[in-house]
Amino acid sequence: LSVGRDAHLHRGMAGRGSGTLAVRRHLQAHYLDGVKGEIGGDCAVDNEIKECTLVVGGEVRSPGCVFYGGSLVSDRPVEFGIVGSAGGVETTIEIGRLGHLEDLIARLGRVIDAIGSERDRSAAELKLLNDAIRKLTPSQAERLTELQFCQSRTGEFTEMVGRAASELLETLQELPTPRLTVMKVLHRGVRIRLGHHEFVSRETVQGPAVFELDPAGIPRWTANGTSDQNPIG
Repeated sequence: LSVGRDAHLHRGMAGRGSGTLAVRRHLQAHYLDGVKGEIGGDCAVDNEIKECTLVVGGEVRSPGCVFYGGSLVSDRPVEFGIVGSAGGVETTIEIGRLGHLEDLIARLGRVIDAIGSERDRSAAELKLLNDAIRKLTPSQAERLTELQFCQSRTGEFTEMVGRAASELLETLQELPTPRLTVMKVLHRGVRIRLGHHEFVSRETVQGPAVFELDPAGIPRWTANGTSDQNPIG
């Protein structure tokens, strides 16, 4: 099933392990079972998400929903009623997994460094030719022109790549803090990833419970509506 705008599945969807779902914008459904799906916007499921593989671009707002089996990846906060199962079925939730953007920023930084090294090498050669400008051979004069052109273009390219890296970094900083809210029960054995931090729940936690990164980027959790944050791990 592919939907170019919002999707409303009033009776839900049973994929039986082979069904696929692609929603360009937001999804509202009663249940999802055995579905592999990509949702561009927010996702809200009333009853149950069972053995699905989902990638969600927006928030997951399903406070009454049971999520167990399979995996969920979301760039934004996630809220469920119950996560995992008493039987320990493998369940994974990843929130704020933006390593690909951070890797891209790092690669852009390496490109800028490489360009800077080449620019410095060319600048040294350019200086030598300028110092001997009255004694240049025709081939050296041609090389001088090439280097002058390259120096100009290299500066423009470095500035362009630097702007792109800055814009990506601003995008990362503007994204909400990775957060998982479980209203009723988080079962033992659920694998959770918040940003770069991954952990497995070692015991069953009664909700409401919130798992998030603190301002220093350290994963912590609170339970029963208190403001006391407990370190994870």
